[in-house]
Amino acid sequence: MLANKQITSLAIVALTGKILLSYPRMLIELIGSSAWISLFIYTGVGFGLFAATSAIYKSSDTIIKTANDIGGKWLRIATGIFTFIVIFANIITIFREFPDIIRLVLLQKTYSEFIVTAFYITVAIGAFCGVEAVGRVSSIFLPVCGAVFVAFLIMLIPSYDIENISPIFGNGAAATLGKGVSSLSVFSDLILINMLLPHIKRKCDYKKCGLKAVLMSGICCTLIVLAYSLCYPYPSSVDFLIPVYQLERFVNLSSFFSRFEAVLQMFWTIILLLYAVLNVSVLSEVLQSTFGTKNEKIYIIPITAMIAAVTMTPWMKYNVHYIGYYIMKVIYIPAFLLPIVYGLFHVKHSDKRNKERHQ
Repeated sequence: MLANKQITSLAIVALTGKILLSYPRMLIELIGSSAWISLFIYTGVGFGLFAATSAIYKSSDTIIKTANDIGGKWLRIATGIFTFIVIFANIITIFREFPDIIRLVLLQKTYSEFIVTAFYITVAIGAFCGVEAVGRVSSIFLPVCGAVFVAFLIMLIPSYDIENISPIFGNGAAATLGKGVSSLSVFSDLILINMLLPHIKRKCDYKKCGLKAVLMSGICCTLIVLAYSLCYPYPSSVDFLIPVYQLERFVNLSSFFSRFEAVLQMFWTIILLLYAVLNVSVLSEVLQSTFGTKNEKIYIIPITAMIAAVTMTPWMKYNVHYIGYYIMKVIYIPAFLLPIVYGLFHVKHSDKRNKERHQ
C-alpha cells in the first residue's frame, strides 16, 4: 500500500511530466502571452473538478471495477479498453519526444537507436518493480527537486522582463478563458490516480493527496510558463522546442560553474523517467482489471513494445508536434468525464441496490 507522501509524490510526477517538454510552447502557441493566467485560472477549475469527483466515490473501486458492478463483464471490458486508449493517447507524444530531447541536449554524439532502446528497457525494468517502488523513489526525490526548482526560478530573476507579458491578457480575455480551457489537459493525468485506488489505504487519503497534488502541480506549471513568458517575448517564444531547456541556458553562476543546466537536466530526466514508468505500470494494471488476469506484469513487455512501435513510426516522428497539439485540446474531456460519470452511476446503482435489500 502507498503512504500519503507517496501518493502525493506520484500525483505530482504525473501532473508535471508534460510541462517539462513541449507543453508550455503549445499552450503559448494556442493562447499567447497570457497562457500563464489561463493555467492559474484553470488550476482552480481542475482543483474543483477533482474535489467533486473524489467526493462522489463511496468506495476504493476504480472506474473499471465500478463498470463491472454496474453492467457486468462487457461494460468492464469496454470501459477498460477505452481507459487504456485515453491514457495511451495522453502519453504517446511524451514517449516520442523524450528520447529525441535526451539526444539533442545531453547525448548529441550518441546514436538515437541506442538512446531509444535504453529508454524503453529502463521503463520496462522500472515497471516490473511496481507502483510502490516508483512511489518510494518519487517521495525521496521530489523534495530535493522542489528545492532545485525554487532556486532555478530565483536565478532566472535577472532575465525577467515584465514587458514580455504585456498586455496582461495577451490576445484578449476571451482567448485566455475560451482557448485556455485546454490548460485542463495538464490535469488529465489525474485519471492515473483513480487507477491507483487499490494501492491506497483509505479513500480520504485519495482525496486529500490528490487535491494537494493538483494545487502544487498547478502552481509549478504556472510558474514555469510565467518564467518562460517573462524571458521570451511572444511570438518568438513559440519557436523553441523545449521551453524549460531554453530557460536553463539563462542561468550562469560564474566561470567555475557555468553549466548549471546540466544539473537541472538530470532532475527533469529523472522526473520524466518516473512519469514514463508510472504510466506503463498503470496501463498494465488497467489491462489486468479489464481482462481479470492474476498478474499485471505479463502486460508490461507488450505495452512497452506497443508504445515503442507507435512512437517510432515515421508518421509519428514527423507529426509529433501537431499530434500533441490536438491531443492537448481534447484529452482532458474523457480523462475528467470517465471518473465523474462512473462515480455518479455507481452512487445511483448502490442506492438502488440498498433499497432492494431493505425491501
